[in-house]
Amino acid sequence: MKRYDFDENDNSKDDHDDFSEEEGDFIDDDDDEMQEHDFLENEEMLRELEISFQETQNKQKTISQAIKICSQSFFWRFYSNQTKLKMIEQCYYRLTELGN
Repeated sequence: MKRYDFDENDNSKDDHDDFSEEEGDFIDDDDDEMQEHDFLENEEMLRELEISFQETQNKQKTISQAIKICSQSFFWRFYSNQTKLKMIEQCYYRLTELGN
């Protein structure tokens, strides 16, 4: 690629070639297959992330439901924090069993 600096040194060879290994030569069929394989791997990883995200959201909803159910008890305010956590845990596991 020729630079137009309007200097007197226009005849010198430019540092940049039209095609170089860094910029990438023509893409052949092997590169297409590799890119397609990488694309499929990325899609698979994206699906796994979406599934784990959905599972996390479902767990959070179940925990919030367990807290709501347990906090409706009349004696909820009088229980210690440790007892409250045990009650929430038991309710959470019962809700997950119902969900399966």
